[in-house]
Order: sequence, then C-alpha cells, then structure tokens
Amino acid sequence: MQLSLSIPVSFSKEAYDYGSRSDGGTHGLVLTKPHVVELILDLAGYASDLDLASRTLLEPSCGHGAFLVPAAERLLRSARAHGKCPADLGTAIAAFDIEPLHVERTREALVATLQQHDVGRKIATGLAEQWVRQGDFLLAPLQRAFDCVVGNPPYIRIEQLSPEIQAEYRRRYSTLFDRADLYVAFIERSLSLLSPNGVLSFVCADRWTLNRYGAPLRKLITSRHEVRTYIDLHQASPFESEVIAYPSIFAISRERTGTPVRVFTLATASPAECATVRDVEQGKDSRHVGVASASCETWFEVSAA
Repeated sequence: MQLSLSIPVSFSKEAYDYGSRSDGGTHGLVLTKPHVVELILDLAGYASDLDLASRTLLEPSCGHGAFLVPAAERLLRSARAHGKCPADLGTAIAAFDIEPLHVERTREALVATLQQHDVGRKIATGLAEQWVRQGDFLLAPLQRAFDCVVGNPPYIRIEQLSPEIQAEYRRRYSTLFDRADLYVAFIERSLSLLSPNGVLSFVCADRWTLNRYGAPLRKLITSRHEVRTYIDLHQASPFESEVIAYPSIFAISRERTGTPVRVFTLATASPAECATVRDVEQGKDSRHVGVASASCETWFEVSAA
C-alpha cells in the first residue's frame, strides 16, 4: 500500500510583505462597517435563534476581528438560549490571519467580548486561542467542513506576491488565472470547505464577475455552486476607510436549487438599506428592491454584458 503524504508548505514572514497603501494602511486589510458585517452574517445563515453550537463558522482572513466579534456574540446568545456551555464551543469557529499582530488584537477583542457575556477569563482566553490561528489560510491544512463562511478577503494583486508564493498559490488554485486578485483563491478554497448545506457570504470586489481573470471562478461556481444573493455596492461605502474596490456582497451556497439570483443595488449601504435587504431576504418585506435573474448562469452573462 502506498501512502500519499501532504507536506505543509510555509514561507517566511518577509515573503508576505505586500507594502503599504497610499493612505498608510496595510495592503489586504480593509475594515468593514459593523452593520454591513451583521447583514453578511445574516446572509450566511448565522442567526442567534439557531443552535449555532452545532454549526461551524469560518473566517479566512480575520484582520482586527470585525466579523469574529459579532459572530461570537451571536454564538453566545444562541448557546445561552439552547442550554449550551461556553466551554464546549471550541470547535464552533475557526479563523486565520497571516499577521501575528492581527491575531493578537482579534484574540484580545474576543476575550473582552466573552467576558462581557459572563464567560470566565480562563475559558475566554482558551476559546480565543482555539478560534483564531496565525497562518496562511490558503496553505493551512484543513480537513473539516463549515456551514458558514464569512469575511472580507484580502485585496492584493497576484503580481504583488513574491514569486515563490505566487507559484505555490497558482499550483493549488485553478481559478488564479491571468492577473487575478488574491481574493479569487480565497473564494475557491472557501467554497471547497462548505458543508453540503453551507453558505459563503463575502464583501469583496466584483471584478471576478466581469473580468477575464474571473472566468475560471465563474465556471466553478456555475458548475458546482449557486449564487443566492448579489448586492451591488458601487455607489455605497461599506468600509471604514475610502477605497476604490468596486465592492459587492454575495452569498453562494453549495446546494443547487435553481432559485433565481436576488440582486440588490444599494445607494449608501446605510443601516436602513441593509435592514431592508435583510427583511426582503427573510420574507418580511415584499417591496421590489432587487432584481431576480433567471439563473446563476444567466446572471453571470448579464453582469458581464
């Protein structure tokens, strides 16, 4: 019998130095507004009234914890309602970040949040350390599936990467075609980790739905997955800083139902607009604020027109 061994690949910290943006911020880190985060968690089906202790959530690029802190709050409310002990929630969340300082900052924020919800410091610290890992999500060995994947994947052009990392990513991810942005690989890997009923919801540049480099990803999605919801944010401001990123929010499921894509266009991405989208998605509001396409395949053709 021949054993196939998967040898982990790692690179030096210097290899991940992408430089700084013109505004002084870090390439790949763009913070999402809290009410936009809440909408994304809703689109992924991560709701407090569900038994979230029996579900798994993945955040592949946690940054400063913009998604993890509200997700943890929802998890704790759910655990309390369903009689689950906080100490047993260690496998409910998994998150990654390359930058050690981001990991430290997110863990500290989680510990503070957990303590505010009456979780003892020792248990809170243990959960934060279990949930948040320092490492490259695109290279990390993961053998489990996730019911919800949320986040704001890094915006980094493939040519900004070191040659050795670029080569390894291209070897692993077939959708990294031409001059693709790194978020394409994050979408591909995240989709591969979805459970049968899992949903991915990201806020991300929409260039993959339009440009040549997005063709392999569009083909992957239409052949194996389904776009449930797409929110055009071109005129809106979903981030804490001003960036030109052609932003959008999308929810993609592993399950294929043939349900039309629900398309929304937001003018400001204000809390009120996000609340309206949430109500329409949950069937609480029947106002026509979106445009439904015939299918995922048709919608991609329309969006690329």
